[in-house]
Amino acid sequence: MAENLPKDASYACQRIFSFWEGQLAKTMKRGKTRTTLYVIAYDIPSDRRRTKVHKVLCGFGQWTQYSLFECHLTEKELVALRGKLDRLLKPEEDSVRLYPLCVPCVAKVMTIGSPEPAEQDVFVI
Repeated sequence: MAENLPKDASYACQRIFSFWEGQLAKTMKRGKTRTTLYVIAYDIPSDRRRTKVHKVLCGFGQWTQYSLFECHLTEKELVALRGKLDRLLKPEEDSVRLYPLCVPCVAKVMTIGSPEPAEQDVFVI
């Protein structure tokens, strides 16, 4: 058995460690879903449609002020949200604006009087 080991066993251990470290990094990269913070503002004259849009947005983010939400969204969630909003809105009357904030911009957000935007941890059981 000892004859099968390389002359420098610590070198072999380092190679094995490097291999598994690389595999772990790849797995973590795949497992980490990137989100973007969107500030979503809307102006909808119809009370009924406005209430429906508000309920949809509540499922995607945090209501921070009247007609304003902060949502941390993946690309898939953004597509799903846009699909739901498209079915509810009347383009000739309603306006919904989605402002993406880059990571450096999120770090520069200044808040006075209420909590800063933070990504919510969601646990599904």
